[in-house]
Amino acid sequence: MKRSSRIWITLVLLCAPAHVWADSKRPKPPLTDKDIAPLLRTDYYGAYMAGNKIGWARTSLSRLDTLPPGYGTQFEMVTRVTSLGATNDLYCLQAEEFELTAPYAFRGGSSRQVDGKFHREITVTPAITGGFDAIIRSGGETARKHLASIDYTLGDRATIAMWMRLKPKEGDTIPQWGFSFDELRAGASMCKLKATRTAVTNGVPVTYHEITDSAKGSSSLMRYDVRGEQILSMQFSGLIELRVEPESVAKSVNFSGDFFELGKVKVDKRLGNRSRITSLILETGGHDLNLKPGPFQAVTGNRSSANMLKLGWDYGTISKATPAEIRRNTSESPNYPTSHPKIQALAAQALGDAQTTKDKVKRLVHFVARYIEPSYRTRPLAVLDIVQTRKGACTEYAKLYTTLARAAGVPAREVSGLVYIGDDERAFGFHAWNEVVLNGQWLPVDAAGDQTEPDPTHISFGDTFDEQAPNMMAAFNKLTFRVVDVKYQK
Repeated sequence: MKRSSRIWITLVLLCAPAHVWADSKRPKPPLTDKDIAPLLRTDYYGAYMAGNKIGWARTSLSRLDTLPPGYGTQFEMVTRVTSLGATNDLYCLQAEEFELTAPYAFRGGSSRQVDGKFHREITVTPAITGGFDAIIRSGGETARKHLASIDYTLGDRATIAMWMRLKPKEGDTIPQWGFSFDELRAGASMCKLKATRTAVTNGVPVTYHEITDSAKGSSSLMRYDVRGEQILSMQFSGLIELRVEPESVAKSVNFSGDFFELGKVKVDKRLGNRSRITSLILETGGHDLNLKPGPFQAVTGNRSSANMLKLGWDYGTISKATPAEIRRNTSESPNYPTSHPKIQALAAQALGDAQTTKDKVKRLVHFVARYIEPSYRTRPLAVLDIVQTRKGACTEYAKLYTTLARAAGVPAREVSGLVYIGDDERAFGFHAWNEVVLNGQWLPVDAAGDQTEPDPTHISFGDTFDEQAPNMMAAFNKLTFRVVDVKYQK
């Protein structure tokens, strides 16, 4: 069986956070040179996941001695995670440049992600004819895209510090603009002052602000100093945390154990061949799950009683696809280069003479299942790397399937959760698969398992980082399952 942890993917999400694309007004007052001075700093952070230190990060804002001069920001992160006995190193560096004078307009930047021999780099520079040119390098390929003017400034990066001067009250909100290299556009996420607290550190009272930042598919909790000039810690969906530390402490990392082993969920009975299971009811123990109902998944119970997971087509609920979901999950981006000639050719090869959406979905499942060779020591950063190497774990199967399906006009997205990994382990392990839209409804498929109708041992954590993270934490916190009922094919 093909299996893999979702840990590596969550780290990539941290390196390239998403945004809510909304029309929002800028906060007032505007940024000045005097405001920038106290923000010129470099901070180091220890990176933690499920209480284990996995690396370090650095943020900085500095004046650039370039021609012409300007201001520059950087976010750098180095992590190492062991999963299924394989050590996965990930390096991320995101840099942005701004003009030296007001309004301190964005003038370009780059995003780089490196995992061993695989890398992806996106560079954005001013175009001679106006606007910007983006160059995307991955999988040995180089793609170019022209962008219109980008509405983004250094003042947007300083939103929180400027907001604190206005003395907001708990519950107040403000939009914070950013530029997403993954989406190649600017947009706003919504920040909210959750609380202002005082804690005693080394005998000294320290006041700080807790600010939530809700973005598309993920959220974060930031703790700022009283002036909003330094981030003291960052929590991403409750799963990953960056804590400000001296550089020497941040870079001192004692790497954790195997995250796939830590995330296994034991079950009290052997289930046998999971492909023969037609329905399954499990009682959870040890920790709460926060699951939403889906096409073959129902949840009952509450905090005062055990959760019951009812899995199988008899228990599922209809999940209709909204117009916004369809648009989002058929769109092209650097992560899903659907118009690339190699992707178009591969999709055509997979689809053959398929006419209906149902036939396309099935053919793509079987094609991806055979195209990729299982490998748990390969973590390509981009779809074109997967196309080139033809190796990967379940996350790579799911990502390639999403890309090919979208290229064929079929709305598709990745989901993650747990799947039964066999009687030898008598446990569920992390897994990734897909959902596609058929007849207006989201339905699951599992290319890694070559299943057009996934077996009922699939437990979906959801399709967004925020949905997945608390359930991943539950798995790390010794979640257990008890079999209440299981039925098999006759």
